[in-house]
Amino acid sequence: MTGDLNIIIQVIFGLVVIILLYVITLVVLNVDSIVASKSVTVRPRDMTLVIDGYAPSSQMANKSYNTINPFVEDFRKIGRSINTHGGAQFTYQLWMKIEDITIANFENQVLLLKGDNRKYNIGLYDITSGKLIDDTFKNDYAIKSPLIKFGSSYKDIIVEFNTNKTLNYSTHIKTNTDGDPISKRNALSLLPINWYLFTFVFEDNFSQTDSSENGIKFTFYMNDFPYHSVSASSDPILRNNFLKQNEGNLHILPGMKTVNDFIKLANIKYYNYAVDHASVMSEYSKGPPKHAATLVAQNVAKPAYLSAYNKMDIYNY
Repeated sequence: MTGDLNIIIQVIFGLVVIILLYVITLVVLNVDSIVASKSVTVRPRDMTLVIDGYAPSSQMANKSYNTINPFVEDFRKIGRSINTHGGAQFTYQLWMKIEDITIANFENQVLLLKGDNRKYNIGLYDITSGKLIDDTFKNDYAIKSPLIKFGSSYKDIIVEFNTNKTLNYSTHIKTNTDGDPISKRNALSLLPINWYLFTFVFEDNFSQTDSSENGIKFTFYMNDFPYHSVSASSDPILRNNFLKQNEGNLHILPGMKTVNDFIKLANIKYYNYAVDHASVMSEYSKGPPKHAATLVAQNVAKPAYLSAYNKMDIYNY
């Protein structure tokens, strides 16, 4: 009888031990899951003020900010950005007022470029005949994330950026047609009247429903309303694609040749995340700045120390 009792006690003890081990295992796995989920949450949301206040185009022309070395003049904290959704997110925002609508001032003038401000002649040639097949980069900027420029006039804005599938993706923001809502219709043509807030939002569009990468989404806000948008659902090139970032300088009005103050720029900001509509409306409600920007005399960002370049891949290709 005593022997049977001991066996029963041992069985019960064994079951208790197994249950305890099971519970401990669940706790450990849960902690690991929490740690893993936290590891995805990278850099906290941050905003970098490139210029505080307003400045005429003659003062901003060909201005360049170093983005990788905090010990050089004209450094701005504009690093790589990834978000908790599993992809890249970043936003550029600025106030602009047009002072002179002469077409020559705007035609193909770059407003902002993050990358390499050198132009390249890159072509695809047939290996046998040597015939040029594709000259996508014919005396053009190749490394850009993003490049924002005017088209044929101030009414046209072109946004270009590098992606994994194509180095030269472009979307054209232009005067809308009569079929658009009155709030959007011909809004770009009204630019010379007053200050306008421009917000450019870039993101790798991650699906929360099936945890898969759907592609790239770009949204442009004019003042407090979304004016233009393109995404994987509207352009197949952006589907199953992702943004290519770089660690080049931030260039303002590169290659500007006119000496007149045809525009004013103000409160240029960089966000390391995709701002939402509510944030844009909040910024717009504050209005443009009333004070002039304080700019250093040096117009070209000094190169980073050699040691910094050795540790960083500037263009990440």
